[in-house]
Amino acid sequence: MKDLKSLDIGILYGGWSAEREISIKSGDTVLNCLLENGYKAKLIDLVSEEIATKEKTYEGVDLAFILVHGRGGEDGFLQTFLDKINIPYTGSNALSSKLGMNKISTKRIWQRSNICSPNFVEFNNNFEEILNLSKKVVVKPASEGSSYGISIIENNRASLKNAIEEAKKFDKEILIEEYVEGNGRRPKPDAGIGKSGARPDVSG
Repeated sequence: MKDLKSLDIGILYGGWSAEREISIKSGDTVLNCLLENGYKAKLIDLVSEEIATKEKTYEGVDLAFILVHGRGGEDGFLQTFLDKINIPYTGSNALSSKLGMNKISTKRIWQRSNICSPNFVEFNNNFEEILNLSKKVVVKPASEGSSYGISIIENNRASLKNAIEEAKKFDKEILIEEYVEGNGRRPKPDAGIGKSGARPDVSG
């Protein structure tokens, strides 16, 4: 494998999702970090799908550092195109990204694998089913990040309709999930991270 410091790294950032501004901050931070540590890197602002799918956009790039948040960057879109033009990239492959970005697909995989997670319903005007889920629910766009479009509400028709309308601003697929109350516990400051063989203590 080539020495990473010999590669021309293209930091793919910005994007066209609701998370664009967060992605720009991430890109600026990573660029500064890479340059300070002796890597060759440049920013590539993918402002649209059209620019993201032009091979010329990646001219001179040996490795793509994907920092586009949300749609385009985390849903397999960029990964699929980079595979097509044979540019290696950071993070998961196209299929894993596509499945992981969609909360409904992910939850179904967890169910088949007997991984415990809160009960959920995919919205399809099935209000009676949703109303039987739990007293409080979390309404989420299926494929959005950074908590965009998410509402935690009392489970009644009026609140559901408002929360679903908010989620629809970000995705046509909507997930309604059972709300699980946390216990307010936080890891202790001296949790032992970095000590040989130690694990964080979250008991207190």
